[in-house]
Amino acid sequence: MLQNPMSIMGSVDDMCHFQSSIFREGREFLLSYASAEIWLSAFVSIYILLFIFLTKFQDSSKPHEKVPEVSLLENEIEDLKEEHAELDPESDDYEKQCEIILKDLDKLKRELRVRRRDQIKDPISGKHQSSRGYWYFFLSLLPILIPLSTYSCCKYFQPGCSSSLEKELDPFFIKHQKVLPDSSQRVIRASLRSVLDYSHPSSPNEEPSVLLLIGSFDNAPNVKKLVVELSVLVSRIQCKRSPPVIEGDKLESFEVHENFTRILGSQDYNSIVLNGLERVRGSVAQSLHRFTDHDGATFKNVVILLSAYTTQTFRNRDISFKRMDEIANQLLETAWKNDLPEDHILPLLSRLTPSVAIVLDQE
Repeated sequence: MLQNPMSIMGSVDDMCHFQSSIFREGREFLLSYASAEIWLSAFVSIYILLFIFLTKFQDSSKPHEKVPEVSLLENEIEDLKEEHAELDPESDDYEKQCEIILKDLDKLKRELRVRRRDQIKDPISGKHQSSRGYWYFFLSLLPILIPLSTYSCCKYFQPGCSSSLEKELDPFFIKHQKVLPDSSQRVIRASLRSVLDYSHPSSPNEEPSVLLLIGSFDNAPNVKKLVVELSVLVSRIQCKRSPPVIEGDKLESFEVHENFTRILGSQDYNSIVLNGLERVRGSVAQSLHRFTDHDGATFKNVVILLSAYTTQTFRNRDISFKRMDEIANQLLETAWKNDLPEDHILPLLSRLTPSVAIVLDQE
């Protein structure tokens, strides 16, 4: 049975608080987590602006120089005008010579107009001849600069994504500090860090992150809400979709395999939520073995979030790691002892309870 996690995210105030944390920490992200690629993109942008400014300044500060061909044509026209002025009107061939000079003059004027028009149309010829080398150098860098800038922007400024586990967890723990004792916070940090802070994608993790949160039956709605909120946080860190919630009661073995394979095997998700682990029958819980195994898990770089509920109430903020593990083992052993032999329960517990956190009851 699947449930949309957004339907149980809580009140509007909680949602606003959750979303505003992204904007509240934007400045810290830019100052603390900007990588070499972001700084390189900034350098490229500055370089482009500086290049455009220098070339414009260079062109505007230099007087317009005439192309040699234009100057030569103007000189020839002036020579023809002088020659026409020196003709003797009394000579017999005066009209013939005037006709020849005027034809040549008209031809030169037409050519001069063409030359001047070409000079205006071509910005890197003539008066801009000195800028040709700069433009060629700049254009040669475009195939490198454009993909690099695009990659950096998409990777680091994609809406709804974050690159820091600690920057996301700090507001989460501040919000839930009354119900998450220090020991629970440390367990959650360590468990998620094994996957989400892994710095060498080419060498994937050896095992998934399996985190079990336990609360009382009376506090079940709040515990479930907290687990779902944690799953949304995990998904946002790796720019994935928030996973659906699988309910433990009436779950069959084939559904475990089908749902876990479909969700964790998808490119859209990197986590999964199973609510009410103690309500899963022992024979069905054995199907979780292949997904939570330390050495041979089907999917390794994923987060598996589990929740379980007990009749106990939790008020002690100084609860120890050992006590949290004991509570988890006792709860699941009691739930499965009539369905599984003891030698099957212990190996299963070792895979489902590597990281146990207690959620305190609200006062």
